[in-house]
Amino acid sequence: MGLGLVFSGIVSPDMLAVGEVLSTMKLTLNALSTTFDALGEQTEKVVTLGPAMEASGQVCAQFFHTAAALSCFDIIFGTD
Repeated sequence: MGLGLVFSGIVSPDMLAVGEVLSTMKLTLNALSTTFDALGEQTEKVVTLGPAMEASGQVCAQFFHTAAALSCFDIIFGTD
């Protein structure tokens, strides 16, 4: 990706190289900014899902606790 400068007689090759580096750094900064924005949005979604996830975990735990109790009941009383 170039800067589109064709002033080879006016601008030194070192200045062109510096321009290329700065251009690349700007593109990288923009990409990082976009990435961090997306991560921030995902973090906000996870935070809002926290209570629902906790409730879901409690429901699953209760289900497995009840299933284990029923399984023991079946074994003890032979209702299987």
